[in-house]
Amino acid sequence: LLLLLPFSIPLLLNAQEADTLCGGYFSFLEGSLYEYAYYDKNDNFQSRVRSEVMFVDPVEGEEGTYVATMESRIFDEYDEQVMDGQYDVFCASGTYRTDFSNLINPAFKMSSLNASMEVSSTELVLRSDIEEWQELPEARTSVTVSSGGVDLLTTEIVVYNRKVEKRESVTTEAGTFDCFKITFDQDVKTILKKTVSGAEWWAPGVGMVKSETYKKNGKLDGYAELAVFDR
Repeated sequence: LLLLLPFSIPLLLNAQEADTLCGGYFSFLEGSLYEYAYYDKNDNFQSRVRSEVMFVDPVEGEEGTYVATMESRIFDEYDEQVMDGQYDVFCASGTYRTDFSNLINPAFKMSSLNASMEVSSTELVLRSDIEEWQELPEARTSVTVSSGGVDLLTTEIVVYNRKVEKRESVTTEAGTFDCFKITFDQDVKTILKKTVSGAEWWAPGVGMVKSETYKKNGKLDGYAELAVFDR
């Protein structure tokens, strides 16, 4: 035990320092737990995603930049685990960024369980000092589904017109949070192109608390809520 202590203390300091410097829209403390529940427009439960911060480390060669390794598990409407995996979340000077494909609705990923996926994405970026009516950079991803070495379908998703609309309180099963509401437009292109709109509520020190997507006519298409948050 004594031999291990000199190694464990610096690891703990890494996480605490990262969480202090990256006090934006994500918890950079090891062991932090996020769980999101996904519903359709009629409030029917569709799936849930449970993610935990496993490791927090400085990025070599990038002073002041930290990476949190997330372990994620996806459960279907019967609460059976259907997928798992890992992804990274980065922070530099309070700016949160992660591969945009990590935020894709799990229903899309579950639809391709019996095939392989090749993903190409830009990063979704969110600064810690956002203000009302501020415009945010767009993000995009391309997902190619293949089977037996043959490409079956390519889906391109682009999120644009991201704007910080206002600040408001949001209550979910995880608690009540002071959030910034961010609205956006989204193009989804497979064989045909579909344009939808949406909104996300992000809380400082927590992350995304709620998201909604709307059809072209403005009616609700589905939503997700933070059901569990523990740090």
